[in-house]
Amino acid sequence: SEPPKIGNAWQLRSQSSGLERSLQTHQHWQSHYDDAYDEENENLLKTTEESIEFPVARMGIRERLYSRLRNRGGELSPTTKIQALHFVVTYAAYCAVYLARKPVSVVKPMLSSDLKLSTNALGIVDTSWLILYAVGQLSLGLARSLISSKTLLLIAFLFSGIFTSLCSIANTATSLAIFWGINGFFQASINPLLVLHIAELLPASARATGVGIWQTSQQVGGVCANLFAASTLRIEGWRAIFSRSGLLVALAGLPVFWLLANKQKKEEASHYKGSPPAEIISNQISDSMRKKKIYRSIPPFTVPGVKSTCVAYFLVKLTRYCLMFWLPLFLVKAAGYQVHNAARISALLDLGGVLGSVVAGLVADRLFHGAMISTCAPFAMATSVSLIILALAYDKGPSFKNALLLFSAGFFVAAPDGVLGGAAAKNIADYNANEDPKLPAAVSGFINGCGSIGAIVQGIGTAALVDTAGWSALFFCLAALMGLASITLTPAIQLEQTYLTQQGGRDLNSLPR
Repeated sequence: SEPPKIGNAWQLRSQSSGLERSLQTHQHWQSHYDDAYDEENENLLKTTEESIEFPVARMGIRERLYSRLRNRGGELSPTTKIQALHFVVTYAAYCAVYLARKPVSVVKPMLSSDLKLSTNALGIVDTSWLILYAVGQLSLGLARSLISSKTLLLIAFLFSGIFTSLCSIANTATSLAIFWGINGFFQASINPLLVLHIAELLPASARATGVGIWQTSQQVGGVCANLFAASTLRIEGWRAIFSRSGLLVALAGLPVFWLLANKQKKEEASHYKGSPPAEIISNQISDSMRKKKIYRSIPPFTVPGVKSTCVAYFLVKLTRYCLMFWLPLFLVKAAGYQVHNAARISALLDLGGVLGSVVAGLVADRLFHGAMISTCAPFAMATSVSLIILALAYDKGPSFKNALLLFSAGFFVAAPDGVLGGAAAKNIADYNANEDPKLPAAVSGFINGCGSIGAIVQGIGTAALVDTAGWSALFFCLAALMGLASITLTPAIQLEQTYLTQQGGRDLNSLPR
């Protein structure tokens, strides 16, 4: 019995010696980084001391601890750099998508003269894009159940670019409507999938701000697309706009696909790094079972919170597209602007939207503690008030007041448009504690599809309303719809508040990443 005692004593002394060396090394770093030493690092040190019998695991934890201490000195961590890269690349890619969205609106005068297209024929071209865009978004859930997000995005970028380029050889309204409509179908899945990807990259406590900033790519992309189309039209003609835009959109999908594929490989590789052999085998078995797990298919419209969000987004999208498509004509017909001045001043709607998206994200994170859907209600009501003022107080001729009213409308409508059509789907899936990785895409596609139907409806009803009751009546109707949108969000807001309360006083870092 004596040798085992000696052995045990020797083993104990060895462990104590190792513990002393670990503590000495830690104290050395602590003297240099006292300001960086916090409760989280103390917990990691405790884990190091408790794991002394696993040298490999201890080394991995120690390296992570010291890496965090060093990174507090100002250098960005590798994870932050990767997040920034994904943000920039996807932002630029979605800006490029607007090259395949703006051409028809820019070249309508040329299409009317060169192809002898009537106003009704041009309307059919627009409507074909809107209808197939809605179909593409409503079918996103089915597509995502069959194809991975990275492959689906690559297909969307490539075929959107191809059919945009094919518009350059169209000689009839029918061929143009077919090519332009199919472009809309493939383009429909890009925004929901990219927004979900960005939302998953960010912690819940900063998700609203990050997604809000990313959503400004819509306005920035629209401005860039207009400038690109105008310069190309002046130099090479309207057909070159379609061919060049299609090529750029197709190429924009390649870096996005590469980033997502590389991210997946790194996640799979790092999942087992630094783990003991027995744990690696256990994780591999667990992952294999998880991948084989079959989730019960849930129709998106049956998920709590989705119906109210769909109705609200239908109303918001109807309002935003009505303003976007009809403001220039309103400024010319009712406010007495020249055509070129009307085009310039109507851009304030987009510029207001850029600032509104960023401010809405900050408000959601700082004032509403990350409750993104709850943030939409006051912004929707503020949009309603701004439209009522516009209907009652717009000036005849150019004025600062008109510019301010248009900027305000764009500022306030950007928040519900960006949130409900973007990260709301990810959050609703989280609130319902559903682990199906395909559900957020299905919910996002369904919500965005309902919004696209609103865009179609405004194209059908706006002209008739203006001819019958005038421009002021149109703005009053839009104001009423935005007020209704604010009210219809109530069930989704209640779901959000209930979830956040259950998480312990709105501890947003407990939300799934």
